[in-house]
Amino acid sequence: MHKDHPISALTFPDALEHWQVSDAALARAYARTGDRGRALLKSSIAMLYESLEAGRPTDHKCVKRFRSGLVQSREYSPRPWYMLVLGSEVTSGPQVLAAVMPAVVRRIPLVMVLRPRSRAGWAPEVLTALELCGVEHVYSPPRGEMKHYLEFLTATCGRGGLACLGLSPFWDRVASLAQTLRCGPALWLEPPAALGVWTEPGLEWDSTAMRFAHPRATLTAYGPGDDMGLTRAGLSGADGMEGFRAAGYTAVYAPAGRRPASARVRLGPGLEAFWDWPEDFAELLERKRIIYSKD
Repeated sequence: MHKDHPISALTFPDALEHWQVSDAALARAYARTGDRGRALLKSSIAMLYESLEAGRPTDHKCVKRFRSGLVQSREYSPRPWYMLVLGSEVTSGPQVLAAVMPAVVRRIPLVMVLRPRSRAGWAPEVLTALELCGVEHVYSPPRGEMKHYLEFLTATCGRGGLACLGLSPFWDRVASLAQTLRCGPALWLEPPAALGVWTEPGLEWDSTAMRFAHPRATLTAYGPGDDMGLTRAGLSGADGMEGFRAAGYTAVYAPAGRRPASARVRLGPGLEAFWDWPEDFAELLERKRIIYSKD
């Protein structure tokens, strides 16, 4: 971070601040999300705080001493800013929470969310998720203005971290912009298009909560249990387990012992509205220095 411009005193130029989402819009979204939706989001925030190990030091150091007398020091400090850029198709509050909470928990000085303006308005659940986890810098500028935010942050504060939650064409544009501006590392978070759900007698799932977490994904039920109104896959091979494993899902709802090898995320009963990205956010959140010396 540039010492002359501490993040705590950072003010965006009026031309950029103009596109901040208003308090009135946040209030409307909060009301439209409803008690049930807000409860699901609050539960996800609590679980993410726990799983992301809130309370760790913002700066930390790892020292290794080798037999030869060589000393290796790795020093880690938080990046000055983190931006989450959303595609217009993103409507999942839990997915957005999982994309922004690593920066919140790591206590990045400036956490902001930017969604280029489009005909489709913000999903209420997304704005409510951001308000509940304390992200105040939320903007909706014209698409062509996005680069000006990145230019300002990089010039004023140094290199930060950029995550993009959206489909491939949108990510391609964001990645190209990040590379051109050299604003810092960028990470793509691709919303899951399809999730498999294992069902069996005695196993209860909340399909409404699943749809809350993944409103645009196809949810397909496998196994001999109730399909809960989801898309139903045909039964075959141990009552559908062969098809479940062969489908190649990267994320599934399944109890212990039922996770396909392809799945990078498995969510058990009671976690239908919870989401966590399997991607590594470390480079986006931390700057690393490596120092070598001899005893």
